[in-house]
Amino acid sequence: LQPTGFMDATIRMAHSGNEHALNMEIIPTELVVSNDDASMTLARSSGSLVIENTDVFLNDLLFLLEEDDVQMGELEIAGSVHGLEKTFTLDINADWKNAAVGSPLSRAITGIVGGDSGLKYFDSLKPTGTAEASLHAHGNSESVAYSIDVIPSILSATFSDRQAVAVFTNE
Repeated sequence: LQPTGFMDATIRMAHSGNEHALNMEIIPTELVVSNDDASMTLARSSGSLVIENTDVFLNDLLFLLEEDDVQMGELEIAGSVHGLEKTFTLDINADWKNAAVGSPLSRAITGIVGGDSGLKYFDSLKPTGTAEASLHAHGNSESVAYSIDVIPSILSATFSDRQAVAVFTNE
């Protein structure tokens, strides 16, 4: 992913005897996700990230995505991770509206899910187009379930040096 960016943070730490407390509010003002030849900027429109000891709360984060001054959609993330090993739980929802299929963020997600072979296949397809995408991750220390929905509007990919284009409608 090669992430970089800027954030504002308020950090509070307390220590009394054997008790430790941590509270942070993080406002990620701008994030940049890069790959070898492209980068995508995620500019925060609203929301914050709050850390309370071992728990993380994603409070209605909304990012506007842009690559080379071209809009690449909106990414909204909400949910929580309760991080104690004994009581670990995860509940995160993410929605990407007007998702750019061939963007550096799409490529990075493909790499996370599919590893090097997924990246090689993604690069060979040279995908373009737009879609609506959502992710729901829910679970605990025993198992985590993922639900991913992708609803394309237009897709283009290269197969055997030929480009295929598909346009999807609600009809």
